[in-house]
Amino acid sequence: MPDWYVRLPSFLDPIAFSVGSFHVRWYALMYFVGFWVVWFLLVWRVRQQETDVDLDTMWNVVIAAFLGVIVGGRLGSIFLYGQGEISLSRILQAFSPRDPLTGQWIGWYGMSFFGALVGAVILGWVVARWKRVSFLKIADFVIVAVPLGYVFGRIGNFLNGELFGRETTSVFGMMVNGVIRHPSQLYEAVLEGVVLFVVLWSIRNRVFFSGAMLSFFGMGYAMARFVAEYFRNELSYCSFLGWEITQGQLYASILFVTSIIFYWWRKRKCDKINTCGKDENL
Repeated sequence: MPDWYVRLPSFLDPIAFSVGSFHVRWYALMYFVGFWVVWFLLVWRVRQQETDVDLDTMWNVVIAAFLGVIVGGRLGSIFLYGQGEISLSRILQAFSPRDPLTGQWIGWYGMSFFGALVGAVILGWVVARWKRVSFLKIADFVIVAVPLGYVFGRIGNFLNGELFGRETTSVFGMMVNGVIRHPSQLYEAVLEGVVLFVVLWSIRNRVFFSGAMLSFFGMGYAMARFVAEYFRNELSYCSFLGWEITQGQLYASILFVTSIIFYWWRKRKCDKINTCGKDENL
């Protein structure tokens, strides 16, 4: 690879722009961009009459799910990846944009995908019930576009100079603090973002039972994340038969099994009461 590619991380500034002492990081900006990319793609699908759910209802559920992503992602970073004692003060600090010791503005960063997924499902389901629409129907519709938004989240990690992977001699390695490492954020952007999006997009209009696309997303993401973990610079979670498993691989395995079970349950219910492709209450 050319020298500029290898040394690209040294040219990156995590701050996109500043207004006085207020700084906006690329990480936050990419989340903003990712949200609108997903939303405009959903609007296009609605206008193509790929669903009969109106945009107002869709907006309410999507906004709730996005808030669930933020809250769940921050809590997940504490409960799933946090080190040390978990306390109420530490949880509250996770939502404070200022450093608790110095009072300096540091913004919000550090998210767990698995926590974000749980948060999005919970809040999305609550609002869908409030709007009296099928959560699974909307989730199956929305989830197709989510991986494309996820691409921007991982690009945000890259621009923020975080989550670089393990040391490597690979041609794709980049120099980070004097060490050649995998740009694992970009690998994840491709595997968990672009590839998963292409797969889900290609089958988006096929007639499945409600919840099927959500299951496909869970299985697809879990497999992509399990592979991507080999390039991340993570501590080993445990050893099984001499095989080191990271925390991310453990959570990905749980997600994969959960998605299969959910798929089987929904398929069995669909076959039993003959509701394939029809609206349901969940």
